[in-house]
Amino acid sequence: MNEQEAGDLIKDVLSSARGVAGAKARGLSPDELEQLGKTVCAALDGDNVNFMSALTIAVVPKVAREGRRLSVIFKPFIYVQRRKKRSFAVLAPPQYETDFASIPGIVRWLISPFGKHAEAAVIHDWLYAIGARGDGYARKHADKIFLEAMKYLGVGFLRRQIMFLGVRIGGGTAFGRGDELRFRDLVNLEIEPDDIGRDAWRKFTTCWHEGK
Repeated sequence: MNEQEAGDLIKDVLSSARGVAGAKARGLSPDELEQLGKTVCAALDGDNVNFMSALTIAVVPKVAREGRRLSVIFKPFIYVQRRKKRSFAVLAPPQYETDFASIPGIVRWLISPFGKHAEAAVIHDWLYAIGARGDGYARKHADKIFLEAMKYLGVGFLRRQIMFLGVRIGGGTAFGRGDELRFRDLVNLEIEPDDIGRDAWRKFTTCWHEGK
């Protein structure tokens, strides 16, 4: 994917997700959700290289979770992972709240919640947030996508393997948990209810393609 193709893809994503990008993203119509899903799947067309758009966030002031700062996605954030047998695209929408990598405080001197792996952690957070509770197969794929995204971002082999093992061993209780799907208004950064639902988000912000 060259610079022009990447720019066109971002424009398409932003255009199709314009309803998501506003301050009242929870009010998407069924047609807008369906168009969003088509855009995510369309991102799998093209050559055989992975792609990630720029991550734009708003940092929430004076709020933390277990010592980790919270941020809100400001523009649609997409990651495309292409493989010969199974390719995948995922879009994390605006207003979604993330705390990046859930690194225990005792080892943050070694691995920061926000580092070279930050974008991969956001994708992983989103896949966990929209996951179906108890779906071990989907959780395993989310963890593998996290691993591949870290590789794409240039995270070193040892560090990404440590982080991958960390989510495999300690992430089971978080997958599909109710409080993982959190949104904030883009103007005042106050918490907003989700009127769309986990199943619809999963359907319209992820896309698999067999045999690409």
